[in-house]
Amino acid sequence: MKTYEVFHTTINIGETVALMIFAKYLKMIKNADHIVFNTATFWEDRYMNRSIKVETLFKDLIDEFIHDPDVKSKDREHIRKCPGNAWVATQYLVAKYGQQIMPKLNLDSSEYTGEQYDWNNYICFSPLWDGEYNPPRGMNHKFCNKLIDELNVTYRDNFYVITDKPNLVRNKKIKIIHTDNLYDIIYFISKSKVYIGGDTGFTHFAGLGRPRGLISIYEEDQFRHFNRMRHQGLYPNGNWNSDPVVDRSKTVHLHLNMINNALSNFKQIHHVINLIDEERICIEKGEWK
Repeated sequence: MKTYEVFHTTINIGETVALMIFAKYLKMIKNADHIVFNTATFWEDRYMNRSIKVETLFKDLIDEFIHDPDVKSKDREHIRKCPGNAWVATQYLVAKYGQQIMPKLNLDSSEYTGEQYDWNNYICFSPLWDGEYNPPRGMNHKFCNKLIDELNVTYRDNFYVITDKPNLVRNKKIKIIHTDNLYDIIYFISKSKVYIGGDTGFTHFAGLGRPRGLISIYEEDQFRHFNRMRHQGLYPNGNWNSDPVVDRSKTVHLHLNMINNALSNFKQIHHVINLIDEERICIEKGEWK
């Protein structure tokens, strides 16, 4: 029996998605019979907590969940971890094998503890205030609030902001999703019509959730940084740019670059949302009707 243990020395929300894509690759391409996921570093990392409920979200993919802090001393047959940087590996694998190696989330409503919403019919924005852990990814307060106000004017009752810093939202009438329960946030994101976010784990989870639209907003300098590393040959086949991986048969993905924490044209966002609303996008072919 081909048994693979999937783990990483450190893990955050985005790397969870990468590891699960790697696990799906082992199942589909390497014909693994038994996938083991070790939650030891997962739970202990400062970015994570047990509320993400990987055992629920990925129960259709992972055959066995274990919690083994002493993983290096174990001698399991055919052990493999995701090589190097998780996102380097998975971007390369998806580029090579396609969306078939993207797992689907198991969204169990009985595990959801939040409020009920008009599922699949709202737009949500998860601002990346300042990008404390990686400044090039950050959105300044002025930009975030300008985008929030712009979206709220148009979509109002169908617009929500996901943030752990609600005090930074200038407009106090904005509807905010604020909770420490990561499973509830992922559930809410996955049930959205359109998700908008920066280079964060929630954006990567949105890809697995397969909303009708996903809009990722990156600072141009950050994107140039990835291009520079790609040209220097630091990533296999030049496939990694930190974009979320999406199932293009289900989701329209729009990548936007900020220049000095500003977008030249907010209308691009409205245009894509309107095309989705009017069902004028042929998603499977990635074309406009």
